[in-house]
Amino acid sequence: MVSGRPETTEGATTDPLLAPAASACHRKTSRAEDGALQVLPSRLVVPIDELEARAARPRKPLELETAGGGVASHPPAAPPAAAGMSHPGSLSRLTDGGRRIDMMRWLLRKGIEKFERDWNYDASYMRDMVDASPRAAWLFARAAALGRFRRDIPIEAWCAAGITAVRHEDCGPCTQLGVTMAERAGVSPAILRAVLGDNTDAMPPDVALVWRFTRATLAHDPAADEYREVIVKRWAAEPS
Repeated sequence: MVSGRPETTEGATTDPLLAPAASACHRKTSRAEDGALQVLPSRLVVPIDELEARAARPRKPLELETAGGGVASHPPAAPPAAAGMSHPGSLSRLTDGGRRIDMMRWLLRKGIEKFERDWNYDASYMRDMVDASPRAAWLFARAAALGRFRRDIPIEAWCAAGITAVRHEDCGPCTQLGVTMAERAGVSPAILRAVLGDNTDAMPPDVALVWRFTRATLAHDPAADEYREVIVKRWAAEPS
């Protein structure tokens, strides 16, 4: 009977074009019985131990015929992805480290922007430090935080010391920032005018004492030791 399709016997095709493929599939199926290979629809799965054995097997040099009729041997080229996958753990750590640095930069910049808005102050130097090294900027901020420790010293005397120090360094924006912070902390304008004008007669005794100690320290004047003893007796007699 002619049906337009190749005749089959017990599931085997007789089409000469499809016979090699059918034979190969039959061979793969028969090998699957001993557990060496498995046959799945449209996919051949090789056991992992066999793949590792193949990978460990030395590869033969590639032989190419030369123009003179001879044979030239070339070592097999390494797979392109081998170099990139040689240290996946190190690459992961580098990637995670880069993300942490980016996050630190973002947080520091946000903090700088808020500081500038709150105090109307240009902190461009801090942005430069963040761009160069976020860790250095973070450590600098931690060191600067030491200046906020005042324990039992009155706020007027504490602000007078800071303003006097930045004036000695001839930093106009820093002086303005110190005055603004002192005003918001409740220091009276009269005391601030006396400090800015170096008028000790208009300063309260505590403020005048700290002003003299700060000026003597900046000038490396030995008189700073005498002022220091008075300050310690007045405000640091009891640890806190």
